[in-house]
Amino acid sequence: MRLYFIRLVFDKEKYERWFRQAKDTLESAEEDLNNRRFNWSCFKAQQAAKYALKGLLCGLGSIPIGHSLIRLMGRLKRRGIKVNNALKWARALDRYYIPTR
Repeated sequence: MRLYFIRLVFDKEKYERWFRQAKDTLESAEEDLNNRRFNWSCFKAQQAAKYALKGLLCGLGSIPIGHSLIRLMGRLKRRGIKVNNALKWARALDRYYIPTR
C-alpha cells in the first residue's frame, strides 16, 4: 500500500497583498458611510469582500476570476472550506455591486 502526501502550500505574500487592499477599501467604505455617500459605501463594501476572497483563493493557489462573491465562495467551498453563514452576507453584498456603480 502506497501513501501519497499532498503538501499544501499557502502563498502568504499574495494573500497579504490582496488582504491589505481589502482592508483599505473597507476603511474607505466606512468613510463614505460616515459621509452619507451610501452608494459608494455599498459598492466598496462589496469590493472589499471580493478582494479578501480573491486573496484567500490566490493564497491557496487558485486563480480567482469574476466579481460575484457567491461564486468566489463556491470555489472555496469546493476546496473544502466552510463558508456557512457568510453566504447570506455575500448574497446581500452582491446585490449592491451593479446598481451602486
